[in-house]
Amino acid sequence: MGPSGSGKSTLLNLLGCLDRPTSGSFLLGGVDVARMADDLLAETRATSLGIVFQSFNLLPSLTVVENIELPLYYSGRLGKGSREHCEELAKRVGLGDRLDHRPTQLSGGQQQRVAIARSLANDPRFILADEPTGNLDSKTTDDILRLLDELNRAIRREAVMNHWGRTLRMSVKSLLLHPMRSGLTVLGILIGVSSVIWLLAIGEGISAKSQEQIAGLGAQNIIVRTIKPSSDDFEGGLYGLTRADYRRIRETIPTLESVLPIRELRREFRHGTRRMEGRLVGCTPEYMEVVRLALAERPGNRFLTDLDIEEERNYCVLAYEVARKLFPVGNAIGKPLMVDEEFYEVVGVVAPRDPTAGVGGSLAAEDFSGDVYVPITTLWRRDGDMEIITKPGQFQQDVKELSQITVKVAEKDDVLKTADVLRQTVEAHHPQRDFGVTVPLELLQQARTTQLMFILFLGLIAAISLVVGGIGIMNIMLATVTERTREIGIRRAVGAKKTDIVQQFLTESVVLSVVGGLLGILIGLACRPLSVALRMFMFWQFPTQMEALPELIRTVEPILVGWSIPLAFAISAIVGVLFGVYPATKAAALDPIEALRHE
Repeated sequence: MGPSGSGKSTLLNLLGCLDRPTSGSFLLGGVDVARMADDLLAETRATSLGIVFQSFNLLPSLTVVENIELPLYYSGRLGKGSREHCEELAKRVGLGDRLDHRPTQLSGGQQQRVAIARSLANDPRFILADEPTGNLDSKTTDDILRLLDELNRAIRREAVMNHWGRTLRMSVKSLLLHPMRSGLTVLGILIGVSSVIWLLAIGEGISAKSQEQIAGLGAQNIIVRTIKPSSDDFEGGLYGLTRADYRRIRETIPTLESVLPIRELRREFRHGTRRMEGRLVGCTPEYMEVVRLALAERPGNRFLTDLDIEEERNYCVLAYEVARKLFPVGNAIGKPLMVDEEFYEVVGVVAPRDPTAGVGGSLAAEDFSGDVYVPITTLWRRDGDMEIITKPGQFQQDVKELSQITVKVAEKDDVLKTADVLRQTVEAHHPQRDFGVTVPLELLQQARTTQLMFILFLGLIAAISLVVGGIGIMNIMLATVTERTREIGIRRAVGAKKTDIVQQFLTESVVLSVVGGLLGILIGLACRPLSVALRMFMFWQFPTQMEALPELIRTVEPILVGWSIPLAFAISAIVGVLFGVYPATKAAALDPIEALRHE
């Protein structure tokens, strides 16, 4: 038809509905091709035309059979029997032993045969061949020309294969061509999803631990603590809660179930040659229930009784840690304990008790491990109310009758109202405000509100990491569009519509995000064991530094938030769609003939 460069390929591009004429008209089936919509042009290429390109134009990610199937896929006719039909076409062009080979594993002549078989796959009305036998030997040329004359033997097939399933397979194949790049992109989503789960779990663990400590104060309790006035306003003498306050509260507020007076002093405890510093607590039998203490399993073990209070007995009950340090061998019950210069007999040992939370200046964190409990009447008789404070250049005598009054309200619904009445009752006799009132129920409500804010804040941080991963997906997909411009042209040439190209690239984007999301969920589910292992490692490597951390940080364990898992996965999928739309749309907008010319 003419020498090289005379326009043969350009004419075939026009006849194949890949290019549009600059002037004149081309009618196909009585319709002007220049006036056809893009989807109609794609459908015409997929159903009515078979094109054999001079440069083969095979997709490197697909096998021989899959390249031949491509027109059937885009025309919606890929179904039962399609694979057998395409394998038969491959055998007829002499590639029966190369069905699973990729184009890069074939010679130029073999690639040409695949292109010819692909042009026959859809039983086209017209075959447009650009030097179809130029790379073939004479015998294969005769076979190919004979095959082109036997098109009437093609069989039409019913489309039953799932279109999206096929798209998914092709997307995975394309992504596996660049495993390192795809893996790094998946890693970005993985980090984002696992961050959502981990941060919310850590936040939930910290919040739960804090609420547990506050709940340890008792949701029905109200705590009134003595607070020493500032040195500018106080020069010594009586301050804080008094026995009169205790009687007044007990007798005038009807909603109370119990009223517990407490007096605390720092003392040295001794038994034989062993000694330790601790807190001497004067209290009543109700202290055990209000503070939620439990007795250790020891023969003859008990707490203080009403008779001990009434008769001012010299009995004491030890905290578990005090008993362990001062009485390491045998049972401490019945043995003597020296408190400074005073003698007490041990009648009980309590089980270990976790510390309670500290709240501002009115209520410090309480550690029960160094406590010794004695009848409050005995403490008043032996130690009195005076405290002598000596410092360089300072001598001060303070009088403090009670360190704390803890009341338990009969009904939980009455706690907040009772707290208001209690404040007013104490304020009326303490104009210098030398006390503080703590209501654990109020703290619990505040802690739950803070928890929601904390979770939202951590979730926002984690969501940002997911967005960063999504930007990574967009960046990779845009680079992929540029690299695969020719592939896009090939797909469009064999009948792919713009929507098919959008689906192809959008599916690849979603596959990356979903795989990253699933892997991120697996790592997120391992949050608790991994955090425990990490903490053990840190204690092993840095024991001193870890012991110096607050108890809450040292003991907190992540708690998985159930809704964080579907939320993180949903966000990862949405990120894949949102950040994949633009690259997919850009790919679909490429002009087929310009894409085919891209090198």
